[in-house]
Amino acid sequence: MSDLRALSESLPQQVWAADPAGKLTFVNSVVVSYFQRTEAEVLGDGWHGVLHPDDVKNVVGRWVHALQTGEDYQVEFRLRRHDNTFLWHLSRARPVRDAEGKIKSWLGTNTDIDEQIRAREKIAESARSFQALAETIPQMCWAARPDGIIDYYNQQWLDYTGEGRELVSSRTTQPEVHDASVYPEVVERWKRSLETGEPFEMEMPLRRASDGAYRMHLTRAVGLKDSTGKIVRWFGTSTDIEDQRAEMLKRLEWEARERQLRHIALRADVSFALTRRTSLREMLQFCAESLVTHLGAAFARVWTLNEAGDVLELQASAGMYTHLDGPHGRVPVGKFKIGLIAEERRAHFTNDVQHDERVGDRAWAERDGLVSFAGYPLIAGDKLVGVIAMFAKRKMDLEGIDAISSVADVVAQGIARKAAEEALELHAKELARSNAELERFSYIASHDLQEPLRMVASYTQLLGRRYKGKLDKDADEFIAFAVDGAQRMQTLINDLLAFSRAGTKPGAMSEVNLEVPLKTALLNLRGTIEERKAVVTYGPLPTVLAYDRQLIQLFQNLIGNAIKFGNAAVPTVRIEAQAIEGGVQVSVKDNGIGIDPLFFDRLFVVFQRLNNRTEYAGNGIGLAICKKIVERHNGTIWVESSLAEGATFLFTLKGSTP
Repeated sequence: MSDLRALSESLPQQVWAADPAGKLTFVNSVVVSYFQRTEAEVLGDGWHGVLHPDDVKNVVGRWVHALQTGEDYQVEFRLRRHDNTFLWHLSRARPVRDAEGKIKSWLGTNTDIDEQIRAREKIAESARSFQALAETIPQMCWAARPDGIIDYYNQQWLDYTGEGRELVSSRTTQPEVHDASVYPEVVERWKRSLETGEPFEMEMPLRRASDGAYRMHLTRAVGLKDSTGKIVRWFGTSTDIEDQRAEMLKRLEWEARERQLRHIALRADVSFALTRRTSLREMLQFCAESLVTHLGAAFARVWTLNEAGDVLELQASAGMYTHLDGPHGRVPVGKFKIGLIAEERRAHFTNDVQHDERVGDRAWAERDGLVSFAGYPLIAGDKLVGVIAMFAKRKMDLEGIDAISSVADVVAQGIARKAAEEALELHAKELARSNAELERFSYIASHDLQEPLRMVASYTQLLGRRYKGKLDKDADEFIAFAVDGAQRMQTLINDLLAFSRAGTKPGAMSEVNLEVPLKTALLNLRGTIEERKAVVTYGPLPTVLAYDRQLIQLFQNLIGNAIKFGNAAVPTVRIEAQAIEGGVQVSVKDNGIGIDPLFFDRLFVVFQRLNNRTEYAGNGIGLAICKKIVERHNGTIWVESSLAEGATFLFTLKGSTP
């Protein structure tokens, strides 16, 4: 007994011993403390006086059975404590036998299970309350054991699915009512909830027995836990959300369409701004205003890169802030969040501006209620041209970010194109000024050189006539050289004067039938045509908008060249015209010596000759004049030829009339 007492005092449970007839022979100090009585008093009275009256019959019956059969004893009962409160205990006892197998005593323990019993009763009460509630609400409700086996469905579920209550408590799910396409996911999610204890929630289609239609339901289940955190019951509901979901989808679709329309309008506005004939600053200001209007930005700004100073210059600002000066008017590359975007050439986005480490003044962001920021480098090709950025007072979604990104690309191309246009316009103005000065110089030079050259030519000719044969032979030859040079110079100056005049606009264009200037040109060339016995023919010619006097010179130069380089026996020239889109194409074809394609690029250059001067007269300026005349009419001129097979000169004139 001393060994039993020593062991029992180390245990937290009540420990007791009884003789073969069931009379108590030993209790440990835990029992004495529970009843606040002496050990002798407890042993003398036994358990009968401290059992709850409702438990006496069950306890006595179990004990008698154990005494009669020798089986282990186990029962739950309530014991009255010294303060007259009853606590639930689990009592277990096992017989101790001698060598012959005869029971010589009983050893037992009483374990306090009051909290577990009350928790179990609470769970049972919760289940009863859940079921009572479940039968009155419109949702389909169900309950399951800790292992997931469903053992209760309310009447709404049974009516909806068409199944009888006798089928309940045999499955963890109802495959018959689930859409086969989502059933595996339902099972997987339910298993995960059973393993983790996390609530189950899923939208799923369930089949309605009345018409076989699948309707979307929101199914939720939560686990009821005991004091140890162990799930002892699952309670779930399935709510028909088909109509709400359809309405929600319709609303989401409408919102998505509205966002899409806003983004389309944004891109349209930006594209429109980039095509307007306005300054770069006006163009970018319109883009910034479009970001504010269509994306709901608090304010938007655009900077362009000044490469010389490696600094970003603020060109546009719309929304809450419209000023272009201040600390962000000129941002060095690599400084502040804008300069870092330019330096890194990488977009920066946040939906938490007030905690963004790149925001220098977070108090300002909080004061103005700013939530999101998106900034993009403006890159055209591989060249950085600026930065575009916007702040908003709400979170931005991915669609909004994509819209800004696409706009950034368009704006970058627009800045690059605008810069190129302005550079081209400046170059065109400079070129026009230079060409005008060059034409004035050519005209003045050729005109002013006429008089002194005429005097030189006159006096050299006078010397030749007066002193011919009176000086030595060399003097006569030298004088002849001087006269020839003066005459050639005079011809050259006249040609230069004609070339400079070809680039000017002789009044306004008028409707001209090409046959009229052609006939005038042929009349001017009559002497040459008769001398060379040339044959010139032409087909039907249309009416065009042109400078008539320049067309005379154009035909005269081309036909004159064709005769000059035509067949030695009978030069032939054929002029034809055909309609093209927006104008006409005219061809002048000869049967002459032809031109090597290697020299095509030299034909229309001033003073470029392909033949010996002694064989073919001229200064090589006629085709250059033709080119200028054609270009003055917004056309082009070219040649098709090969050696010994003649040449065809073609040119276009825009603006033909019916």
